[in-house]
Amino acid sequence: MVTQVRHVRLDLSDDGDLLRWLTTGGPALFDDVAPTPVTATDDDQRLFADEKFDGLLTFVVTDALHIGSGRRQNDDEGPRTALILRDGNQPIVPGSTWKGVLRSRVELVLRSVGSFGVCSSVSADGPCGTCPVCETFGWTARDLGDRTVVGARSRLAFLDSSVTGATVRTRNHVAIDRVFGGASRGLLFSEEVVVSGQVTCDLRWDGSFDAPPDGGPLGLDPLVRDALVLAFQDLAEGIAGIGAGTTRGNGTLTPDPLTARWLDREAPAARARLREAVDALEDV
Repeated sequence: MVTQVRHVRLDLSDDGDLLRWLTTGGPALFDDVAPTPVTATDDDQRLFADEKFDGLLTFVVTDALHIGSGRRQNDDEGPRTALILRDGNQPIVPGSTWKGVLRSRVELVLRSVGSFGVCSSVSADGPCGTCPVCETFGWTARDLGDRTVVGARSRLAFLDSSVTGATVRTRNHVAIDRVFGGASRGLLFSEEVVVSGQVTCDLRWDGSFDAPPDGGPLGLDPLVRDALVLAFQDLAEGIAGIGAGTTRGNGTLTPDPLTARWLDREAPAARARLREAVDALEDV
């Protein structure tokens, strides 16, 4: 939802405006510009609901968490350090990370329990654009040869999450020589990691789903919702992780007590409903 607008006009034939254009960029261009007031309508306010799944889901960083910024810090006395993603000085887990991990797990859950026509968005064919997961999480445009399919936005919004109380460390690693089993020469590398802290998944939706008949917290396809519950449980149990290096133990999260109680209540019910859906599918 738009909360403010800033705009500035630069005349590049003017030395002062040209200097500003060349030496600043992004939000800094508008630092001295007063925001234009924006009045939100009732429809705007309903665009995203405040909370989902009975509240926000909070996890404790259990193993080293590394979500890279794509930048490296030069160090003359050692390897270049891969830096973590930050908002200012605060480490963050971007919404795209939450969305990617959870969508992948939702697809895996539904393909594993039955033939619900769910695609694999990470396959060579890409998202199908017609299955319940694509309808919920959105899908990207792609070229089908004879035509181009435009895609659709996600009905779910995963907001960026700050890691609160974060402790950041730098860790060194070395690549393994796959032939001799020892350390490879000249392949020492270093990365920043978050070794402790809390992170909350703030999941919102655009209000386009019908309300569930039982008054549940999120009105979306029942199969997808149940699979999403189990995807969060996979995170809680360490079956799935977030960020880089999950195959070597990075990115493990542990639920805080409130989230753990929510999972204890919701996960068994989600599994039971999925079993019923599979049984009904087999009877057809």
